[in-house]
This record gives sequence, C-alpha cells and structure tokens, in this order.
Amino acid sequence: MERKDPGRGWSGALIALFVLAGAVFYVNSYFFRSEPQKLTEFPCDGKTAQDCALAKAEEFFKYGSLGGEATAGIPYELFVVLPEVFSEDLPGPGGYRSFGLPWEEGRSLPVGFSVATLGMERVTQTCAVCHTTSYRVSAGAQPQFAPAGPGNMTNLGALLTFLGKAAASENFDAAHLLPAMQQRFDMTRPERLWYRIVIIPYLRAALQEQVAALQWRHDKERPDWGPGRDGSMNLARLTLLAQDDDGAVDNSDFPSIWNIGGREGHLLQWAGETSDLMTFIRDSAFGLGARPGPEFETRMRKLRTYLIMVQPPEMPAGFRTDAALVPSGRALFAAYCADCHGPAGKRTGTVIPIDEIGTDPNRFNTWTPHDDQLVNAYMAGQGVERLPMQKQGGYIAAPLDGLWLRAPYLHNGSVPTIRELLQPPLQRTTEFYRGCDIVDGEELGFRWHGDSKVPLTQPENCPLAFHYDTHDRGNGNQGHDYGGTDQPGLPALDSAQVRALIAYLKTL
Repeated sequence: MERKDPGRGWSGALIALFVLAGAVFYVNSYFFRSEPQKLTEFPCDGKTAQDCALAKAEEFFKYGSLGGEATAGIPYELFVVLPEVFSEDLPGPGGYRSFGLPWEEGRSLPVGFSVATLGMERVTQTCAVCHTTSYRVSAGAQPQFAPAGPGNMTNLGALLTFLGKAAASENFDAAHLLPAMQQRFDMTRPERLWYRIVIIPYLRAALQEQVAALQWRHDKERPDWGPGRDGSMNLARLTLLAQDDDGAVDNSDFPSIWNIGGREGHLLQWAGETSDLMTFIRDSAFGLGARPGPEFETRMRKLRTYLIMVQPPEMPAGFRTDAALVPSGRALFAAYCADCHGPAGKRTGTVIPIDEIGTDPNRFNTWTPHDDQLVNAYMAGQGVERLPMQKQGGYIAAPLDGLWLRAPYLHNGSVPTIRELLQPPLQRTTEFYRGCDIVDGEELGFRWHGDSKVPLTQPENCPLAFHYDTHDRGNGNQGHDYGGTDQPGLPALDSAQVRALIAYLKTL
C-alpha cells in the first residue's frame, strides 16, 4: 500500500484556505470597498470667497452622497439601463426625464442623484431630488433650476411605480439587463458573473420588497401624488414603522428649504411637528437611506451650512413691469399678511390653529401623538440624535421668500396661483393642471391651463402636466380666507388691490 505524504493534505488545505481568503477579499472589495466621492470642482477665479464656497456647497447638495449606498444604493450601470430595458413602463419618452427630474447639461444623472463607490459605483438620492425647482420664463426658453426650492416637476410617485413594474417584470433578469449594460460599459467576466448570480436577483427582490412596503399608496382610494408632492408622514407611519393602514391621506407639496437660517426657532414641517432645524435635516436624510456613522453628522452639517447660505433667485425683471404698484402692495401686505408671513411677523413660523386657518385637514389629521412616540423611539434606537417630534394644533405660517417659484400654493398645492388664492374659496378653481414649469407672471405661479379654463385644457408645451382635482380626498382648496372676504377691521380686496399686492409679492 502506498503511503500518503502528510504534506499533501496540508498543502491542499492551505491552497483551499488561500482560495477562500482570496474569494472573501474579492467579495469584500467588490461589494464594500469605499472610496471618497469625487464631486465636480469649479474654478473660483474671479469669484468671491463666499461665491466659491456656495458653488462647492451647492454641488454637494445636488450630487453629494448622504451615505445611503449600503441601504438604498442601486449599481450605477444597472440604474442607467433600466429606462431602456423597461421603456414601455415609463410615463412618456425621455428616460428618467419623463419623471420631471431636473437634468443639467453634461451631467450623467439628474439633479438629486449621487454616485459613490461602495464596492461598485452605486446611485442614491440626495435632498435635491425633492428640493430643486425647474422653471422656464417662456415656452421656448431653456429650463433653469433653483436648488433648495420645491421640486415642482419631480414625480416621485411615478418613479416608484416604474421601479415596481420593472421589478415585477419577467425581463428583470440577466438575459435582458446584461446585454444593455455591456453596450454602454466595459464589464469584466467576473463582474458579469456577479451581476448574473447575485446582484440582479438581489436587487429585484429588494425592489419587490420596497413595492410591497409602499402598496398603501394605491389602497383606500388615495389620489396619486402627482408631480411636486409625496406623502411624507405616511411614508414614516406605514413604510418605516409598518403600522396598520388606517386610510389616512397626507399628500402634500415638497416645501422650499432655501434661506433656512431664517427659520431657526420656527416650527418646521407643514404642521410644525419638528422644532429643530438639524432634526429636520437628519430625519430627511434618514428617509433617503443615510444611517448614523462616522460621516453622518459631517454631511448633515454641510447641508445645514448650504441651506443657510442659498437664497431664492429674484423674479426676472421682465415679469416685474408693474413696479409702480409695489409701494401700495407693500402697505397691503403689512395690513393683511405680515403678521403671519413677514420676516418679523409675530405669528411667522408658528402654528395657526386648524379651525382658524380652515385649510384641508387631512395632512394635519394623519399625524398623531402616538406617531410621535413611535418615530421618536425608532430614531433613538437607530442612534440618531435629535429633538423629538411633537404633534401641534394646525399648520405653520411660513415666510414667503421666493414665493414666485413656490406654486401651487397651500400645503397640498391645491391653489394654482396667488391670484386664485386671494379669491374667496368658493370662487377658486376646482380643477387645474400642475407640473408645468412655465412661469405665469400675471397671476403669480405656473401656467395651469391651456387656451380654455372651461372646459379645462392642458397647458401648451407642458407634456408632463398632471390633472389635479380638488374634490379628491386630501386635495381640498378651502381655507386661508384672507383677502377674499371681510376680515376683522379689513375690507375684502378689490381687483386693483389684488394686482398691487401681487406686484409686491413678486419682489419676495
């Protein structure tokens, strides 16, 4: 009988150990290797130090990673080809542009999407996806973007629906996705193998899980969000905390967050549940997949610094041809509006009781003191340092900076223009189109109808416009009855006064 060489067994085990170690190293490197994100650097020649700092901070706001790659990242190569492979599930032509996402010339992804390396390049969202305003000064003009403004065109609900349909499709597999990826990117054989056996099946399962967690959006006869809105409180209650669906509707507009330093000490959120600026920023980032860690607080403070620095753009002079009316409009603002909306107003940044303001109560009713307790305990368990949320008694009176780019108005975006808002509630339009980015300088807002109001027609040159019906639950346009009817000591505004007040509001 041949004797076994004892060294053979050891050498075989050693080889196996080296192979296993190499595989572990490769997997760890491929999936978890982290590299500093490289953002675009802009030359600062000829700029003031403040302008240079603002440009760098703005780049981070629009494209900087919040650190959510591990929990919410989609591989870049795969993200890029999804609209191509599943084009039949898009709401219209143009790939990701069909969701109204602002897209700057020469950029590989829309504003609000970050690419950072965690093993591979992964795409996540930034705050800018919901907080960048798109606008055109005329139908033929190029879109311009105002960072930290309301994301008036972003149809987040349609994007989530698209990802859900893609994940449910039998074509969400390597046979359909890898050829599209290989046409655009150089991929090694090991990369193709990992995508085939691990990444594509895992991502499909993760997206299907997300769809299930968001099914409530389509239940209980809830109206669609449409462009410029989401259901942020239900996202916390029903998705993050997985509470039983009680049918509540909280559809509300993305707010402006520019010049946020002016809101220090104010209540935040539409109904004032948050009383601390850093809590507002941390919670928002957490909702986008960021998690506490060594870089979390640094990123949050960078966001805070930018949001304090950034100011809304001035309304172009071509829309301010009624400047002679501004002084009388300023006086009307002081009489009718300044207490609640002036920078030094005694009620600015405070909650106006729901019975007094009278606007649609659905968003207010959605969040309860019990929700405060649950989300505060959850965030504490995640290691997020924050002041606790607390239910208030109505909606906040917000400052009006950059008002010309904040249409449609009220917390749920139920009134298309300021001129409409200054009408008695029963005289306001009950149906209109939102999601048009062409500025209406006369009524102060965006174009909301075409050649005819009755019957309502879609605005020309606005293919993404969304039909909004104030009869739908949560979409009511009642309340905020100031200027349209008699108030204590103040007569109703006539048409000349409305025009003068609008002339002044254009300057904010």
